[in-house]
Amino acid sequence: MKPPLQESFTDQKLPFMETTFYYPQLDWIRRYSKGKNWTWCDTRPDVIVGFVPNNNFYSLATSIGIFLALQAAINGVGFDCAFPGCAKSWVAKSNDSSSDMIARQTIHLSLNGFGNGEGHNVADARKWENWESKWPKLCAYFGLKGTPPTEATTTVNKLRKYIYDHLADWRVLEKEHNLRTGIADSDITHEGFEYFLLTQFDFDRQYDMAKMYSTGFTEERGIMETWGVVFDRMREAKIIPDPNR
Repeated sequence: MKPPLQESFTDQKLPFMETTFYYPQLDWIRRYSKGKNWTWCDTRPDVIVGFVPNNNFYSLATSIGIFLALQAAINGVGFDCAFPGCAKSWVAKSNDSSSDMIARQTIHLSLNGFGNGEGHNVADARKWENWESKWPKLCAYFGLKGTPPTEATTTVNKLRKYIYDHLADWRVLEKEHNLRTGIADSDITHEGFEYFLLTQFDFDRQYDMAKMYSTGFTEERGIMETWGVVFDRMREAKIIPDPNR
């Protein structure tokens, strides 16, 4: 498959159909829906950017928010904060899918006659982004300067290592800002996904969003509408410090 990825590309053959659990799910819903008085479609995001108040097995926004809050507290405003992934991931094209936008696009499809048993790519914008365009904006939210990765490849989960190396500093932030405890080093978090998304997702996988935007849906969101809203919610929930309070 060559990007931009279209919905029709999921019509794969063996052995991929045997090793991807989505295919049995889709086969089941096709069979189960026959003769029913309802219809269905499936929505397909890439990396989901969302807020989870009680932590989550996979929440990259939570991990990055804690990482950048720590960097800002320890190193100060204006610090050069290197991307904690690899050089290939830095430039890989993709489309972020915020939980808010996934919901809005799914509701739009459901209410406007697109329960046609077909897949629809869902994302916050038509155009792709990469970490090179996103990272400086995410860092700026915390008063940092986002810079490229410091090495071409990495075998270390730099994000998680930094958090663990500075847990004592995080405990101080928890007390100073009355933060919720047990988030930064939660045993719920699956550490492997951070390394996977920041290092192993090192290939172009941008979406073709033409199908979604041909349905009459017009809304798009920029990077900070996607990520900044999540960071705002994390501050409000006392998960990361709010320097204005």
